[in-house]
Amino acid sequence: MQNPMKKIASGLLASVVSLSTAAAMAPFSAFAASGEQMLGQSDFNAGVGLPWHTCETNPAKQSFDISGGTYNVEIINNDGPESRWDLQLRHRKLTIKKGATYTVHWEVDASCDGEMYTKIGNYSGSIEVWHNNNTDGTFNQCWDCVKIKKGHNEFDATFTAEQDVDVAEWAFHYGGKGQYQNVDCFPNGTTLKFDNLSLIGPDPWDTSDEMGVVRPESNVRLNQLGYYPNLNKKASYVTDASSPLTYEIRDKSGNVKYTGKTTVFGSDPDSGTGKSTSVKIGDETVQRLKDSGAYVHIIDFSDFKTEGTYTIFVKDTVGVSGTQVLLSKGVNDTTLSGNKLMWTNPQTDKQYVMNQSHEFVISDSVYDEQLLKDSMNYYYQNRSGVPIESQYITSGNKSELAHTKYGHNPDTAYVQSKWVKSYDKDFTDGEKSKTIDGTGGWYDAGDHGKYVVNGGISVWTLQNDYEFTKKNKHTDKWTNGTIAIPENKDKAPDILDEARVELEWMFKMIDEDGFVYHKLHDHKWTGLATKSWDYDKPTMENGEDGWGTVRIVKPATYAATFNMIACAAQAARLWKGIDDSFANECLSHAKSSWTAIMAKKNSWNVQQGDSSKDPYFAPLDQAIGGGAYGDTYVVDDAYWAACELFATTGDSSYYSFLKSYSNPNDKSGKDKAFSLTTNLGGGENNGSFSSFNWGCTSGLGTLSLYLNPSKLSSAEQSAVKSSITAAGDAYLTQMAKEGMGIPYKEATFEDAINIGAGVKVTGYEWGSNSFVINNAMVLAYAYDTSKASKYLNGAAEALDYIYGRNGLGFSYVSGYGDKTMEWPHHRFWSKGVDPTFPKAPNGVLSGGPGAGMQDPYIGGLGYKRGTLANQKCYVDSAESWSVNEVTINWNAPLVWMTTFMMDEANGGSPIPTPDWPQNVRAITNSQYHQVQFVWDKVEGADRYGIAVKLAGKWRVQKSDITTNSYVTPKNLTPGMTYKVAVAARVNGKWNTTDPINHAITVTVK
Repeated sequence: MQNPMKKIASGLLASVVSLSTAAAMAPFSAFAASGEQMLGQSDFNAGVGLPWHTCETNPAKQSFDISGGTYNVEIINNDGPESRWDLQLRHRKLTIKKGATYTVHWEVDASCDGEMYTKIGNYSGSIEVWHNNNTDGTFNQCWDCVKIKKGHNEFDATFTAEQDVDVAEWAFHYGGKGQYQNVDCFPNGTTLKFDNLSLIGPDPWDTSDEMGVVRPESNVRLNQLGYYPNLNKKASYVTDASSPLTYEIRDKSGNVKYTGKTTVFGSDPDSGTGKSTSVKIGDETVQRLKDSGAYVHIIDFSDFKTEGTYTIFVKDTVGVSGTQVLLSKGVNDTTLSGNKLMWTNPQTDKQYVMNQSHEFVISDSVYDEQLLKDSMNYYYQNRSGVPIESQYITSGNKSELAHTKYGHNPDTAYVQSKWVKSYDKDFTDGEKSKTIDGTGGWYDAGDHGKYVVNGGISVWTLQNDYEFTKKNKHTDKWTNGTIAIPENKDKAPDILDEARVELEWMFKMIDEDGFVYHKLHDHKWTGLATKSWDYDKPTMENGEDGWGTVRIVKPATYAATFNMIACAAQAARLWKGIDDSFANECLSHAKSSWTAIMAKKNSWNVQQGDSSKDPYFAPLDQAIGGGAYGDTYVVDDAYWAACELFATTGDSSYYSFLKSYSNPNDKSGKDKAFSLTTNLGGGENNGSFSSFNWGCTSGLGTLSLYLNPSKLSSAEQSAVKSSITAAGDAYLTQMAKEGMGIPYKEATFEDAINIGAGVKVTGYEWGSNSFVINNAMVLAYAYDTSKASKYLNGAAEALDYIYGRNGLGFSYVSGYGDKTMEWPHHRFWSKGVDPTFPKAPNGVLSGGPGAGMQDPYIGGLGYKRGTLANQKCYVDSAESWSVNEVTINWNAPLVWMTTFMMDEANGGSPIPTPDWPQNVRAITNSQYHQVQFVWDKVEGADRYGIAVKLAGKWRVQKSDITTNSYVTPKNLTPGMTYKVAVAARVNGKWNTTDPINHAITVTVK
């Protein structure tokens, strides 16, 4: 979006003076036009639009496609907050030089009469060197739009630039009427066909610029970081060869260290299209062209365990042929040269050996302390309201990433009592009677919004990471200075310190009734390359006008309230003994808000809520100025909150609520109390193959119960554990069906805001990588509960996909791998858009491929929805917000899994063999009114003892048990409930503390 013409008009007089002065001083002939094409795309004959792409400001809307050799735009709704600037077609990454001469040509066919504004200048709109076909000396006579007649229109102009513009764009504006636009540029329904767009000048377009398009540089797809010696090691190979192939593992000197045979997996339509086929998308049939090998082979080298740095070379003489991307035939074909299959990148002309892998290591430190530092550093660098100091930045250009400014401090925001989709550009129609102080917390994603429900799962994941490591006695990393934050010198675990930053902000979002405001953000969208501390000012640091944004808070919701309750209750037990005052504050907020929201239980305890009838349900369409984060089902959030409160307090009232939970939206029947589903239902999800995300949170509660088993009966403990391993088994089963070993599969979804109401898309969902890594967490839990190696291997293999074993041979974590994500959608990490901004640091996880391809940048590739394999629906560009966004809730599981792999597979301190019985279970006999207790054997134990809590005191019943079972006497009193602990004697010593802390409760039948 560009700012209105007032930015230009306000500086017009100064421009006239400077231009006339420049004309007197600079000999324009010194910059004669060199005749070089400056655009990355002049015609659209190849079916590709980039770097031309559309831009819109909701609720204004346009659709586009690139076909017939033209870039075709249809105006659906021209009415947005910024007038003609609401609908645009633009080409960025241009450089304009003062004194240089430029020749412009453009053509457009229109389905009806209208007008449009076109300009070449900076992104913000405060500088223009050419507009509306002006020539030298006519700049100030050309402020009015260019008249467009129905049919074909063709224009030419030559101009001399009067000033430098280091970061420039050529844009067409054709939205609705407004302050600086007396009439709608075109009526709704108008079709515009752009063609033969040309800008001739001294700086030719860099033809090697891939514009974010990711092309595999090896057909051996593997984890580009590496593999653990004692875990499974699998890679995938893409080829047209239908028979097993010999492969070699070579060291850095080229010596063959291992030889094996591939296993033919077969076709893998998720990672590439091996045979051209027709695909039904709604009512339309589209062609999915062969763009990859016909077969995927599995390279399993698990029994090669020698540490070192290696490559894999596949002896293949077939390679890949017959490929086509859009109109370009043979573009992914390989050519045999000796024993090497060569491929030439059509954009860069670089050559690659496609049957040789990227380098990788076999090592006990694949996921290391630096990755943990970097992935955790995401949160520090996205703190709101504080300076970011270079001493706490762990990677990247620290001088560029650091700043001394206080963005949004104070973060005073107007409370909105109603759900309003959009506001006027200057917020004249917004509510201004009430404000809150929302200073602090984290910026959520690529924008400057802060959202309680996304903050909720992020806080939970970090706090859960601590609780998990505490259970397994791996907490040293949180207090030894490993994590780079200002608080790392206090005695508190640093991961809790970081989570506290967001949690304390959530407390500021509590209203006077105990409910929690849903989100805080700007009243309208801003653009990329903006700084948190100045974009809302009248004048920004670069001298340009600010964006004119106003901070607002959307109404309180059930979902936000439950999120705060759950995180606060979880924090209360983790901070106890570290900072008791804060622990008490957390528990107080959780209890108070629970009481408040339970008073409305009849309103929210429904299968599907309706925000138009009950505004405490967050609507699905509030996506202007900030993400929607709508949720129509919140009983899962209530279950999660109850689990956290029960785990912390043991209060039976919370147990009474949680034990009856069952989600009617989950058709599998597994989303229920003491269980973990793999089928998310409710809100934005309808059958997503995962166990939890920000909108479906019941699984978080079940995992917290697993970590706090002492308050559950033995049957409930068993149910929790069984559901975790069952979920793990479901993910392992899916991985076996995938050529790239991914624990995820496509789902059918809708996106009314970005795609259109009623349009169903089947494919990978927005943020698909988050589903992969969340499911890896479940595999990690399955390993923890069972110690079965298949789950540890599964968790490791899931990460292989993230780090390069995928359809693009691409690592989605910045800075980690040979070919990695570099240009995320982020307001500040925008170097790819504006070189004066910093590049993203290392350790940032991209959301990854999305079949919806909702943003116009990825759409500019020319693909129609459904014509690409799921794993190829991706582009590495800051402009691509639908597939390359980064968020707090996606980096949190990256932190979690890095921690897990370091502790469990990385040669970290071994988990001490427990000296007390695990998995104590009670089996009741109603015929004889007696109970049998069984437990896992304890290594080194020669005796077991059993104690019962009677009249408030523990009393030993037996201390000479020599097996892992004990049966009580018969005829105990039916209905009596007992708390029972089982201890073991190891090396002559009894550990009674842990058994008492993990005592079980049993009722006589």
